[in-house]
Amino acid sequence: MPKIARVLFDLDGTLFSSENLLEPAYRDGIEEFGTESGETYRCPTRAEILREVGRPANEIMKHFFGELPEARRAELGRRILRHICRRIRNREGDLFSGVPEMLKRLRGEGRRLYLVSNCRRSYLDAVLDTYDLRSFFEEMACNEEYPDLGKNGLVKSFSSAGEAVLVGDRSSDGEAAREAGIFWIGCAYGYSSANESELREADCVVESVFEIPEAVGFLEGKEKKRL
Repeated sequence: MPKIARVLFDLDGTLFSSENLLEPAYRDGIEEFGTESGETYRCPTRAEILREVGRPANEIMKHFFGELPEARRAELGRRILRHICRRIRNREGDLFSGVPEMLKRLRGEGRRLYLVSNCRRSYLDAVLDTYDLRSFFEEMACNEEYPDLGKNGLVKSFSSAGEAVLVGDRSSDGEAAREAGIFWIGCAYGYSSANESELREADCVVESVFEIPEAVGFLEGKEKKRL
């Protein structure tokens, strides 16, 4: 059994990129919602949307549409999510190069893999099923299913049974790893690539998916940081 027996993964910006589909999906959902209500709403730009990726969906919607009552904001969010999932199933998103091979290698080394995300469950399922990733993971969980725990609590629960590492591209992933007392591998190829400061607290930084197994092996020989 390897010393680091559990590898926890973020989804967006780590395994999968929705960069090319988010703005058109937002636009479709907003136009659909506006047509029914007779109102016009501004669609966030691509850059604005990408800055928010990684946060819980309800927080993103509040950030962009805080003027709407909560119930209407939630309905708009459902419309946008439906269009996002449709585009994922149409393969308008992209797995980062080498993801299946990397996951297969880690499992071949005897490591157990987990997926923890702030996304909605329908989004998670769309990615896993469209790109045939489900079989690689022992468990998968998203913030929507465990709102009281949040992503930090989920990371802690999945890593409590032994040595673990979290792989993710946002500083919030680093915060979750530190709270759980585990290593954080920062992904410089993800959405944080435009903001290098997000990864400055990472225990190890990788420039591509292919470097992740080596990074896990490297950290096995290091002393784990504690709070």
